[in-house]
Amino acid sequence: MLLWVLLLLLLLFFVVVVVVAVVVVVVVVVVEVVEPGKSALKLIVKQFGNEVLQSDGTLDRKKLGKLIFEDESKRYTLNKCTLPYIQRAMIWEIIKYFLKGKQWDSLCSTHLKQNLPIADTFWDHN
Repeated sequence: MLLWVLLLLLLLFFVVVVVVAVVVVVVVVVVEVVEPGKSALKLIVKQFGNEVLQSDGTLDRKKLGKLIFEDESKRYTLNKCTLPYIQRAMIWEIIKYFLKGKQWDSLCSTHLKQNLPIADTFWDHN
């Protein structure tokens, strides 16, 4: 009985690790698909206007957030603009890392260190 409990706990641990890895990849991909010059950002500007851009051409997340959380149809429109690009980029990132022989922890730590400098404090593989 104890062995089954330990196996279930181990399985649960691996499921949690995979879910966290996927969430990290999604967060990073969401940021990347709306960088200046990317198709998703162009669609967002086409749908919501230039007022969702900052002066340097990057997405003004606060303004866009205010727009989409006030109106459910605008939130739906934003999802239509970004979801296809997020899905493609996410699949490509996962395939790319596995083809290079890297594992989930490598994928997470690389993206965290590149995109969240504070992550170095929490994720130290040196």
